[in-house]
Amino acid sequence: MEAIFTKIIEEGGAQTIAIAVLGLIAIFYSFERFLHLRRCQIDVQTFMPGIINTIRTQNIKEAVLVCDETPGPAARLVRQALLNCEGTQADMYRAVKEASLFELPRLERHMKALLTITHIAPLLGLLGTITGLMSIFYSMEDASAVMSIELMGPGIARALISSAAGLSVAIPTYLAYNYFRQIIDNVLIEMEKASIEIIYFLTTTPSELKIEALDGRLASLENDTENDIS
Repeated sequence: MEAIFTKIIEEGGAQTIAIAVLGLIAIFYSFERFLHLRRCQIDVQTFMPGIINTIRTQNIKEAVLVCDETPGPAARLVRQALLNCEGTQADMYRAVKEASLFELPRLERHMKALLTITHIAPLLGLLGTITGLMSIFYSMEDASAVMSIELMGPGIARALISSAAGLSVAIPTYLAYNYFRQIIDNVLIEMEKASIEIIYFLTTTPSELKIEALDGRLASLENDTENDIS
């Protein structure tokens, strides 16, 4: 198998080597995106009732700790809303929006690179095909006799190998890109649902509950700070 792969690289030329490098990059980025996006997905329908029940006990600090322990951007947006619950609805929306600006680049990381590889790989394969055909025509100009398979073989091999290599990298990379794009869209929907639900709950909760919860959170944070200093 290794000998066949080496032969393909040698006969495919520089374009095939470049395509192979792009394939390795695509594998690395796909593996990284798979692990990252897998951690970003949470069950919002289970997470949000737990957060709301925790807030109902007037323990916002505990709710914030739950958000800290829960992976994913949806939990971090909820955390920002909780930390700004003493403000107006506009203040909470502003805090959530600012937090989302930090989360979006994390979700989109390497996605443009994967999409670029899906476009570049077949173009490199086409370039290899053209150069392979050009080498055949150059051989025809230099040959004094009828063309033989021995003279045409390398050019044909380069043309076919380059095209096959480009498509072999582009097709699975494009499938991976669409798969990750679907996950990102689902995470964005979860972020929006969680943000709207927590802000609606905080704005419709009686002000006394919000103030008591906030006072308890601030007192706990002050105690933690004093303990750290001592």
